[in-house]
Amino acid sequence: MWFRHLLYFVRVAEAGGIAAGARKLRISQPALSVRIKELECEIRAPLLERSAQGVMLTPAGRKLLPYAQEAIRAYEAALRAAPFRSEGLSISIGVNPTLGSVIVPIFLRKCSHLRADVQLNVQQASSRVLIERVSSGELDAALAYEVPRNSRLERFALFTEELELIGPAGVLAGLPPQLNAGQLGQLALVLDPRGHALRELIETAMSRSKSHLRISVEVEPLHAKLELIRSAGCCALGPRYLYRDGIAHGEFAVRRLKSPPVDATVTLVTRPQFDREIRRLLVAALQGATEDCLGDPAFRWRLPGGRRVRVNP
Repeated sequence: MWFRHLLYFVRVAEAGGIAAGARKLRISQPALSVRIKELECEIRAPLLERSAQGVMLTPAGRKLLPYAQEAIRAYEAALRAAPFRSEGLSISIGVNPTLGSVIVPIFLRKCSHLRADVQLNVQQASSRVLIERVSSGELDAALAYEVPRNSRLERFALFTEELELIGPAGVLAGLPPQLNAGQLGQLALVLDPRGHALRELIETAMSRSKSHLRISVEVEPLHAKLELIRSAGCCALGPRYLYRDGIAHGEFAVRRLKSPPVDATVTLVTRPQFDREIRRLLVAALQGATEDCLGDPAFRWRLPGGRRVRVNP
């Protein structure tokens, strides 16, 4: 059970409904419903009775509520009493550009909820560069794809995301919902330049399946990829959420890769001898940001290794 499960349950109970609770927590209703279901599975009893008018607490919910409220009060009191709170806290963190537009705004909000005096210096670079900067002490921490196993850095795997094929709706109209590697060779692709983590993941998967890609353009900025999809009929391989607006408006279509699937794991890395309490703060904020997206259909994120409970960093 994660602390945030209890927090979400309390906020829904206080608000009287999933929709009202989601607004109060500033997360999507699907994500909130998933967290409540997970808590009910752990408790092994329904906690809420849903109706058109909202939700009511079940007997198990009424029994759990005061304990959950007390746990939240104790947690907030502990944060206020922490000896480092009065000094302010500055953290330098790097993030891959692919992740930056989505997870950073949520992460910043979660950090401010946990500590009002935190100051974040956020830098963007490729995963390889970020890992080098954390290793040298230039950055305190970073969010990176596929951290080498032999790295000296401390690691915490946050989530795994599925890479999918995104392209113009008309170009993908005749293709089945799931594709194999051989079918990708028929399409003009726009990919990140060589050396980028996602590009390496894709090439490794294609090499294992003995398939070849037809790469028309190598470019990094997302806006350039979007323009090439719209104007040149190219397709991209990447996380679905980057293209969610075009997908929602029917401009882009999505096809999943089944043979082989391509997954990327996002990991928090911290420099050696990084303060343990600050690291726990980062992990808590990033786990909260991840939870907000897990139940959203615009994302295909899952916890690494099927993990469903908080892991102490």
